[in-house]
Amino acid sequence: MHPNTKLSSYTRGRMIWEHGQGIPAGTIARTYGISRTNFYRWRRRFLAQGDPGLDNRTSRPRHILYGLTQQQVDMTVRLRQEKRWGPARLSPAVKAPSATVYRCLRRLGIHRLPKPCRMPVVRYEASVPGELGHLDVLHLFALKGGKPVFQFTLVDDYTRMAYALIAPRRTTQAALDTVRLAQISFGFPFQRILTDNDVTFAWTPRPGWRWSPPEGGTRFTRTLQTWGIRHSVTRVRRPQTNGKVERFHRTIREELYRAHALFTSEEEREKALSSYLSFYNSGRSHTALGGLTPVQRRDLYFKQGAV
Repeated sequence: MHPNTKLSSYTRGRMIWEHGQGIPAGTIARTYGISRTNFYRWRRRFLAQGDPGLDNRTSRPRHILYGLTQQQVDMTVRLRQEKRWGPARLSPAVKAPSATVYRCLRRLGIHRLPKPCRMPVVRYEASVPGELGHLDVLHLFALKGGKPVFQFTLVDDYTRMAYALIAPRRTTQAALDTVRLAQISFGFPFQRILTDNDVTFAWTPRPGWRWSPPEGGTRFTRTLQTWGIRHSVTRVRRPQTNGKVERFHRTIREELYRAHALFTSEEEREKALSSYLSFYNSGRSHTALGGLTPVQRRDLYFKQGAV
């Protein structure tokens, strides 16, 4: 039994007093539920230090094999704050075991760093139908015995009207067909189309590429220009900029594709998509539109005579 457990300083003093009265050590040990070795340890401490020797002692070791110097501590703190490194990466830098580094970080209260500040979310909305359209591609699962297909989706920023086209391949022609057919379906033209930096839409340098961007932009960009539509791209690694179409993809996954995952043919899937788009545009109210459907918001805009 450890000498610091169960017994208080008063009880230990009582044991020493009883032993001085002639009670054998074995009897005292059995009475207080400790070993004879434990009793004699307290007795030696009392003879050497008096009453203070009967107090509890810290369990901290007298010597730490892997201690950090002040210079190592300073380096640990600096690298932790500047580079946000963890113990595994700090260990070779400060030349100390990772467990020792972690104990240092924990002792200083920096073993858990606050989350980095993110850029504030800038919410925007177009002022007229067709002012801005969000275009993106959704990779659909392959049906039994078939191949994966791609859903090209275009969402109008102002009305939230959505149009989608399923294509067997991810091509520029499919993207252009989506824009052309969406304008017919929505009943108004687009002024600007926003896409990500995928090669289907834009020229984006890739590792190993040695050729220069095409003059005048990609085929997608040039064709949109001939239609009087400006093409814009999102910042790299910022899908939030195209968030309205990304949110639509999440919605259609939850409400259509996961609920009806057992399509037997592509024709059945395309028919289900057409029915869902009709419901989404005409029958599904949107909290972002104050409870209106996308078609209601479009009709309300043109009914008010805003041109």
